[in-house]
Amino acid sequence: AVKGKGFWQAQQQGPALFSHANPAVTLKPLPQTAILVHLHNQLGTQACIKAYRNAGSSTCTLFLVIFRTMRLVRLLLAVPLFVVQTSAVVIGSNIIGSIKALAPAQACGDPRTAVPLLRAWSASATDHFYTTNAAEMQNAVTRGGYVAEGTTGYVFSRPQPNTVPLFRLYNTNNKDHFYTTNAAERNNAVGKLGYASEGIVGFVYSSTACGAQPLYRSYQGGVVDHFYTMSAGERSNAKGAGWAAEGVAAFIFPY
Repeated sequence: AVKGKGFWQAQQQGPALFSHANPAVTLKPLPQTAILVHLHNQLGTQACIKAYRNAGSSTCTLFLVIFRTMRLVRLLLAVPLFVVQTSAVVIGSNIIGSIKALAPAQACGDPRTAVPLLRAWSASATDHFYTTNAAEMQNAVTRGGYVAEGTTGYVFSRPQPNTVPLFRLYNTNNKDHFYTTNAAERNNAVGKLGYASEGIVGFVYSSTACGAQPLYRSYQGGVVDHFYTMSAGERSNAKGAGWAAEGVAAFIFPY
């Protein structure tokens, strides 16, 4: 709570701004801000400022200056309380927006250093295979009976800021390659589903924060095959052929 001249107190409220001068009026909430400003009228203008969600005292002081200034405007010009409240909220929102705009962006890897995630398909094994290793892909095509299907997208070959590993697993009984960023899911596949870990195929993002886009995952239980694509059209076609959508496996750069 911020204490000063007059009556200042902190009250635990929800995220909306509410006018005690007119209980029927609920002011527009401040989306994603760390400050709850609550004004009410008692023998003049009195304000309640509640800082929460890691808000600092400097921010509280900033709002205190704003509302004391608006109170002076009201007293000098006889502006209605609701106008003062609304104006103060707008000013506060603009200041918070400016502060957020200056916040540092999430650290990202340089997409120019990303490498192709190659894809191949084996009709006899009913298996989709993905690798960043061109020699491994060539071996799968010439000796393993796979047909190269080009580049699925781009991933990093080494860890970058805010990336996570994309694990690769293989089940020899079902002849199925499986890829996931979830360590618990990987461990379950190894411990209970007969898969063997084959290391890390690359490093990817867990969101679109760095400009990456979804790599969709689908699964066909009848032939036991995991399929990954960035193309919504391919995903839709796979669904029509019996593959069930399983959400987003990772976020990578498009081809």
